[in-house]
Amino acid sequence: MKSGLFTLLFVVLFILANFIRNCFAYDKEDYFGKEALAILEKATIPFDDSYLYSIWGQCQYEFSRLQKAPNKTIYDETILNIKSDLFESGYMPLRLAKLKDKKRAPLMVYFPGAFSGLTDTTSDQWITEMTKNGFNVVVVPNPWSSDYIKQNPHFYFGDFIQEGFAHYELFTKVVSALKEISNGEIHLSGVSYGAFLAAITTALDAQTANPLLNTPVNLISPPYHFKRTLARFDKLLFDFRHTFKNYYPPSLIAHALPVCVQTRDQAVPEYIVKAAPGVTAYMGFHQYLVESVILQDRLKNLNRVPDRDEGILSENFNNWKNHLSFKLFIHQNIPIVIDYFDSEVATLSYWTDLLLKKELKFRILTSNDDFINDENVWDSSLPYVFRLDHGGHFGFRHEKWFYSFMQYL
Repeated sequence: MKSGLFTLLFVVLFILANFIRNCFAYDKEDYFGKEALAILEKATIPFDDSYLYSIWGQCQYEFSRLQKAPNKTIYDETILNIKSDLFESGYMPLRLAKLKDKKRAPLMVYFPGAFSGLTDTTSDQWITEMTKNGFNVVVVPNPWSSDYIKQNPHFYFGDFIQEGFAHYELFTKVVSALKEISNGEIHLSGVSYGAFLAAITTALDAQTANPLLNTPVNLISPPYHFKRTLARFDKLLFDFRHTFKNYYPPSLIAHALPVCVQTRDQAVPEYIVKAAPGVTAYMGFHQYLVESVILQDRLKNLNRVPDRDEGILSENFNNWKNHLSFKLFIHQNIPIVIDYFDSEVATLSYWTDLLLKKELKFRILTSNDDFINDENVWDSSLPYVFRLDHGGHFGFRHEKWFYSFMQYL
């Protein structure tokens, strides 16, 4: 009898606890907002191949830029040199777009993805769209970009912990430097690796007595696990490096054009689908990885790149280039991060959990077929995650619904 009463009491308490938890739990609308969530729920994706869609999305944005120049009459652009002892140059150049007709406005700080610099197309997109939405915008170059590496940081690119702390420092300094044109509303958005850095920056900011960020951080197409993402990149490089010798400026156009000119209602030929991963691997990161490694090798006088100055005229150089991988680069230059890779700090959830403990809101927009992550790595039931079934790696960047979504960042 006592056992039955105890069981009944336990069941009642369990139901009551769940009821209370559900009453006070956040849902997606609390994180994304009603209007933004409605846009995402109606989002459509024209292709279900992640590699093809990722390239296609990039191409569509480039086509649109050729057809319609951004409206630069509403903002002025300048370069801000933020002083920092983390760089041999003593500073880091940031790109500022300031609205002409407003003395003060919300500030959007944008962290672009891997290898993306101040004038990268996504940086242009954020400036064009967010100034249109009433923001002053600052772009912080990605640590793997030439804009960043040229300042000769006192660490190697790929050391994501050092890069995260450096981005946090730049974030705090630029927010302070722009107080006179800010209305006090501070926003932060990051795409791809920039989103991972944005999560680190926000987590570090949240530990301070007076956090600067006072709106939910936007994490778009982020890597879930840094080590796994680089391993997936390397697998792509290994599987398709035999095709890289065929890629040079004129041939890149020939390889990418069949993908770029696809229309939404057109059946994609099988040969294009098969070629898409190789084109993505080369155009998306291999060519930039080579450029960044060479630049760092020269600035730090490492001399680890064989026949660096001879370039493609050297067989040794070409062999090195075609076999370059993230794993090889890390083992040769920053073995210390190997220990980081096997710890929880290499996961996005480590940094977002710090935000949850502080009861701070953030938003993650991703897709289940983003090739930089393992499939089904994202739990779509989490209120701060919106997971598209398809979308590739930020392939949706040119979709009309995404432009509408940007109004609510």
